[in-house]
Amino acid sequence: MKSPFILRLPTTLLVLLSVGGFLLTSISGTPLNPHSHPQIHSHPRSNPFSKSSLGSVTLARRDSEIVYNPPVTYPTKGTTITAGRPFTVTWNTKGVPDEKKSSAVNVVLGHGRGKNEHLDNAHPLAEKIPIMEGKIHAVIPQDTPSRGDYFVVVMGDSANKSPTFTVVNHR
Repeated sequence: MKSPFILRLPTTLLVLLSVGGFLLTSISGTPLNPHSHPQIHSHPRSNPFSKSSLGSVTLARRDSEIVYNPPVTYPTKGTTITAGRPFTVTWNTKGVPDEKKSSAVNVVLGHGRGKNEHLDNAHPLAEKIPIMEGKIHAVIPQDTPSRGDYFVVVMGDSANKSPTFTVVNHR
């Protein structure tokens, strides 16, 4: 008995990849028609990128879909920062893909844990900082309440959050 999960297509080899921004194209190099088979789903955007051949199957990667999450290196777990005083946020720039080296990030303060995390997107600590800078100098506002579950998020096309740290307010 044949398995019902095997698709037999005589002229085109199908490989379905749903991660990493890859799109399957036919032997001719044109994108596969998602309407030709009900289990094939294409990305809603067109196919404006270069292709590399793997035998008779062509995979294409969209550079615009490359996502890089720069790891936050400071503040670290257990750090204490005083509201109203300057401090530095740092992130690792090693391994930034060439396609992302000219991108910018915003740095936002947040607090909470798990499903109760809150980001202060209305008041970023820094905006439009070149990702390759790897750091910003910031000041947590003087009226920020003391608590031990703060974190910073470096946001570009994705976000990376620091470990939690403490902010103290000496007002």
